[in-house]
Amino acid sequence: MPMHTAFNLGEAVFWVVVGLILVWRSQSAHPSLRRVAYAAAASFIVFAGTDLIEARTGAWYQPTGLLVYNAVCLILLLACYFWYHSLKKSIAVRQTEPSKVEGRL
Repeated sequence: MPMHTAFNLGEAVFWVVVGLILVWRSQSAHPSLRRVAYAAAASFIVFAGTDLIEARTGAWYQPTGLLVYNAVCLILLLACYFWYHSLKKSIAVRQTEPSKVEGRL
């Protein structure tokens, strides 16, 4: 087996493991953050597919569809990253705001 094939297969396994760890670690997270983790995990697992294709073709840009596939996965992962940080800030703000209880005399 050529070295690049072995590397790509190993990389595919790595991305699947990363996705599974995200699912596992998110079980105790806030429900909103859990949704992000599931989306990111799915993206990582789908991204592993690019490595399986690369193992056959030997290049990340051939066929041309593989380049698009890689780009879409990268965009999804970046979107998850920004979504996560946005939610994290929003949750932190909600937890630090004093409760607004209106009382009448």
